[in-house]
Amino acid sequence: MEDEKISVEEISKDWAGSVFLIFTKPGAGESSKPIRRAGVFVFDLPGGGFSWVEPHAWDPDGASAPARHDRPRAKVTLISAGKPAVGFLYDDDETGETGMVYPWRPDDWPAVPELEAFYAQVAAEGIDLKAERDRVRPGISGGRGA
Repeated sequence: MEDEKISVEEISKDWAGSVFLIFTKPGAGESSKPIRRAGVFVFDLPGGGFSWVEPHAWDPDGASAPARHDRPRAKVTLISAGKPAVGFLYDDDETGETGMVYPWRPDDWPAVPELEAFYAQVAAEGIDLKAERDRVRPGISGGRGA
């Protein structure tokens, strides 16, 4: 059931990371193979939809591609077998994407090396993830990401 008031930020705030499986809708692009992306944080956008930040945003050598992705017009549906939600689906006519987002767990298969590397960096540098989320959040309500 679609609900305009779903907060993906609230759903995902306690996840260790997120895995995005993104599919291009028929006729919206060349590829029909799913693309897997990792997310460290998922935020609600002020006008609706959501944004996520990939782990390479913290790469000490700099990110080679946009690390923030906005889906302001995405329609979100929860994946739930009760509470809490176990993930969410999204559908975005603007980008031609449909996707599934679920929590990452370190023992998941297949492995998600970019999240494994990020959490190793977090441990080595003593990064407080709640403080880091609060530091990153103000930038989300500003300009658009990819």
